[in-house]
Amino acid sequence: FLLCLCMALTLMPMTVFAFANEKDFGAFHVSADADVSVDTVASYSDNVLTITDDCTITMAVYGETPTTDRIEVTSAANIILDGVDIASSGAAFKITSTAGEVNITLADNSTNTLVSGHNCAGMQKENPAQLTISCEGEGEGHNCDGHCGTLFATGGNSGAGIGGRYKASVSGITITGGNITATGNYGGAGIGGGYHGGASDITITGGTVIATGGENGAGIGGGGDGGDGSDGSDITITGGIVEATGGDYGAGIGGGGNGNGSGITITGGIVTANGGVIASGIGIGYSFGPSHSASNITIAGGTVTVNNSSGGVGIVGGGAGATGIKISGGNVLAG
Repeated sequence: FLLCLCMALTLMPMTVFAFANEKDFGAFHVSADADVSVDTVASYSDNVLTITDDCTITMAVYGETPTTDRIEVTSAANIILDGVDIASSGAAFKITSTAGEVNITLADNSTNTLVSGHNCAGMQKENPAQLTISCEGEGEGHNCDGHCGTLFATGGNSGAGIGGRYKASVSGITITGGNITATGNYGGAGIGGGYHGGASDITITGGTVIATGGENGAGIGGGGDGGDGSDGSDITITGGIVEATGGDYGAGIGGGGNGNGSGITITGGIVTANGGVIASGIGIGYSFGPSHSASNITIAGGTVTVNNSSGGVGIVGGGAGATGIKISGGNVLAG
């Protein structure tokens, strides 16, 4: 009898013992590596897909745009977005304070859309660790085109497109590839801080990036109207095509309204910085109260076009104490 039982078990299909490496979770379809159970990297409860490890996320039903389901990343993870489309009353895609380093890859030929509700960022970052957004084809000599993955990230009122929510500063964002459009709502930066929030350590090395701040928000940098909390600092662009447009009173690159701009370095790429009303193209936002200053701004390469709106100046606006403004290379055009 034991011999027969052993033989029967041996002949049973292996799939009887196999686990699933992909399945649907609410509105989303998640897949893990072939030798990993998807239930160890993802879970779903109360309309929230929680991601704790490496995976690919797409929609369970092609063309569906959920208005209640959303995504939260709670641990370090490498995540591929392949056609994710969310319009949420909360944060469409949130990297929580517990998460470690998160790497987002935009799948080739995919369009990913994240639209968040009141007080939330489109792609909301709450952790101190690094967030890197890339395309599948990045690498030396790669220039993004229409085949590279696309991300549209739009914040709700007071939220950044990519970065902080209301009254939240953000740091540690790197973009190396992809076609990315990040739009802040009132007070939020395109990429950077939410309303009353600053931003630091933002780096762009490649891709095509269009970042537009809401009123008072910088295109890339600080959110609006928070005093020193609206500062934009340590912003570096070394490559790619970048268009950064401040909302009214926000710098193109640098501070939001009432914010300083400092430590801004451009060494490559094709960069256009458009300042909002009474704000600089690169530097500070408009000062509603005490004067703010721009400092340590360097352009050493690339093609850089700096435009202002009414009342602003090209490179730095306002701030009688502006220091360390250095143009040592590149092709610079100031409007």
